[in-house]
Amino acid sequence: MFKHSHISLRLVTAVTVAAAMLACLSMIHAEDEESEFAQQADKTRHAVATAHVSLSKSARKLGMNVAARAELDAALELVPEFDDAMSELGYRRKKVDGEEKWVLDERKALPAHDADNVTAAQRKRHAESREKMRKAAALEFIKLAKTAQRLGLAPHSRASFEVALRYDAMNDDARSGAGWQKDEQGVWTSPNETAERAATAKALETPEAKAIDALPDWCARVFAQGAWGVKAGGVSVLGTGAAHNDHAKHACATLALVAGLLGGEAGELRVVVCATKADFIKYCEVRHPGTPGLAEGWMVVESTEIGVLLAEASEEAAERVVYAAALSQVRRRCGVARHPWFELGFAGNLTRRLTGRVGCVEFSGDTTGPKEPGRWKRELRMLLDSGEEPDLGNVIADRDPTEPRVIVAYFFVQYLCRERAAGLPDFCAALKSDGDSEGALNQAWQSDAAAMQQSFLDWFNAG
Repeated sequence: MFKHSHISLRLVTAVTVAAAMLACLSMIHAEDEESEFAQQADKTRHAVATAHVSLSKSARKLGMNVAARAELDAALELVPEFDDAMSELGYRRKKVDGEEKWVLDERKALPAHDADNVTAAQRKRHAESREKMRKAAALEFIKLAKTAQRLGLAPHSRASFEVALRYDAMNDDARSGAGWQKDEQGVWTSPNETAERAATAKALETPEAKAIDALPDWCARVFAQGAWGVKAGGVSVLGTGAAHNDHAKHACATLALVAGLLGGEAGELRVVVCATKADFIKYCEVRHPGTPGLAEGWMVVESTEIGVLLAEASEEAAERVVYAAALSQVRRRCGVARHPWFELGFAGNLTRRLTGRVGCVEFSGDTTGPKEPGRWKRELRMLLDSGEEPDLGNVIADRDPTEPRVIVAYFFVQYLCRERAAGLPDFCAALKSDGDSEGALNQAWQSDAAAMQQSFLDWFNAG
């Protein structure tokens, strides 16, 4: 028995040693894979950075200094302190206090503005060259991603595909590798957008609406034809019209999604719906006396009660309920804004999510076409293609935004909700504290509007 135990001990020891050796070999193998990928990644970044610098030189020769700087910034993002890019910006190496540093030579610095004689044809030619370069860069990062796949480095592969997608938003290999999926209509959706759709569907699974037996006394003074009401979850819908259950469903979903994104409890909300203009006017007189001009619009928004003049089309009526409910919940968390870009953008996005359309977003001036995100996306892309990048600093400080600025705000808020959602509760708290949009951005994401600009545009162009 002793001898048998001795043999078993030797066997166990041998197995343990073998396992340790295999673990060591596995670590060495993993280190080799990481090393091989790192070398290839370095080559890819330098090659693409060189292409950015080459494009920058071409733009600078045409007097397109703003575009030239954008390419150099992109090169430096890939390769920090890349010699060729730093030189193009006007920097040179110089010893300062015994330490070699990059020092700007003002005489060789890249001008901050474009030359006055740049033609539309030259801008178009540069845009075509840029598009060609970006498609080629995407292919380089796809190759890098496939190298990572071969080496079994899944996170590295996914990250490389995501970079490729930023360079060429239409590349199917990049989309698939970055986790995008095709929906039933064959439209590609990002992982965050897919998750958003699932959350929307779940929010619309509303508790069953039950009839309200006794309405508030003031209803008799408002609704000439009589009113009825339903309650579902924390939402009460009362007034005239035939779609109370549908309105309750959309309002409940609005409260749930707002709470999920902006924080805080869903709370309760009374939704007063008016099927006729006469009912709405009377509602404004009874519930909000002494507020001139209120009845000229179609909604009244308070933190615990909203009033909505329903549209004739059921789809537009649902939009109005969601939009007004979303505004009430944003204002509850953020306060009444001096600069309304966030509440307009957020309510617009939620309306599109829950009803599939958005035609009730407010802005100053006249619309230039249908108020729907399909046209808005085309207009913003045309703006970007012409080299006119939207200035977020102006968008978030506008007291009475025009349609183009509302379009930018709509997509910027969509970007925050899909890509930066974790900071939204802090942003709302900071906004309610002092109403400073720029300060709230900085507090929530450690980034001001200018710093957010490029990441927002990269995201938009990849969509």
